[in-house]
Amino acid sequence: VRLLIAYLKWRMKPGVDLMKRQFAELYFRMNVLMKDPYFSYIKELITSQGKSIRVFDDALFLKDYFGGAKLFFKPFENLVQLVQDFIRLMRWEEVSNPYLHQFSDLVFQFQCNRQSDLTKFIEYYEENKSKFALKMPESRDAVQIMTIHKSKGLEFPVVIIPKVDFSLSIHNEAKFFVEADGKVLYTSLSKNNVLDEIHHKAIEEESLILLDKLNLLYVGLTRPERRLYVFNRFERSSNLGHLFHQNMMTTFSINENEGSILYETGNKQNKIDADRGEGAFYVPKEVINETSKFQIAFRKVQKEHHTSQEERLFGIYFHTLIGAIENASQIQDKLEMLIKQGLVDSSSRKKIEESARVFFKEGKAIGLFNGVHKVLNERSILLPSGKLLIPDKVMVRENDVVVLDFKTGKKESKHEKQVRNYKKNLEGIFNQKVIPMLYYTKSNEFIQV
Repeated sequence: VRLLIAYLKWRMKPGVDLMKRQFAELYFRMNVLMKDPYFSYIKELITSQGKSIRVFDDALFLKDYFGGAKLFFKPFENLVQLVQDFIRLMRWEEVSNPYLHQFSDLVFQFQCNRQSDLTKFIEYYEENKSKFALKMPESRDAVQIMTIHKSKGLEFPVVIIPKVDFSLSIHNEAKFFVEADGKVLYTSLSKNNVLDEIHHKAIEEESLILLDKLNLLYVGLTRPERRLYVFNRFERSSNLGHLFHQNMMTTFSINENEGSILYETGNKQNKIDADRGEGAFYVPKEVINETSKFQIAFRKVQKEHHTSQEERLFGIYFHTLIGAIENASQIQDKLEMLIKQGLVDSSSRKKIEESARVFFKEGKAIGLFNGVHKVLNERSILLPSGKLLIPDKVMVRENDVVVLDFKTGKKESKHEKQVRNYKKNLEGIFNQKVIPMLYYTKSNEFIQV
């Protein structure tokens, strides 16, 4: 899955050297039988300024391992096709790898529910990757990980409790109301406190904590149907683990062996699998057809029209830079940082910088930045309906608010409708006059809607 993500990032920014390197490094790391020939593809070049730089020879790499750039950068119509074509190129069997299979399903769901834009999918994945988890059907034999609280009322053939060393101490930051000498104190508890009321309250609270942890332990110990494994690695004598250890030795007359004890009871029984029959469980099968032969229909999405891949990438890079700066003085430093981060292709540096400077120059000429005291770049606006709006730039001025959207493609009537919608919703937020504007980079033209 990591290699597949690296591939998508390379497809998104084919000219960025960092993306090429990351993909190649992962590829060689996955193929452990290779003698890591990564560095054999690093070549030294002399720039026009006479500087020596080291670059990755992606053309040779792709020729050696993927049959050339033409096969690797095969044209695609949608995300699903792009992912399936790469899986086929790698000769992977998707359904035999649950992680790969679920990632493919994630791509399909994203495309059905949102849009087919590769950049948006990468952003969505990076923002939510920590939340994704492999879904295993309950009908399959699998380890289910849950808290003891969540297991209440449930039973399982085998239960493993990895830890019973629960803390029995009162939380340091916990505060309690204690009545003492006719006053109500709001204080932490300690058995060493000189006030008897606080001392007795601390003992009472620790007893309640012990009772609660014993109840929790009881729930865990009574979940298994056939077999139970309990591991008790304790550190402090004040925790439940030490108490559990001492009581096990006393109750079952067990001798310690280098500080450890082992207790086994019951009779081992071989597992008997019930005949489940064929049932209704769906088992996916590998599809060998080319994705290009399938006619997949997806919901039509609103997107900016570009006549080439170069225009599309320029639009992405321009939005990235303008969304990260507030004035012309920040252009050079911010652009350098974005190139180092791999968010902007260095080959587009000159065009992006010139376009950004023209934007600020033209904006200054029409007084766009006069009286601006706050700039909001690509801030999300959550509407009561649950819909999300993300205008490119909102500039709060002394007497009004300007909402501005950048367009790097052709002029379309839907652009005006978009910024009018921003105006309608922002007026309710700022309680000020909102001026909706568009800026077209092709003609360096501001249009007030």
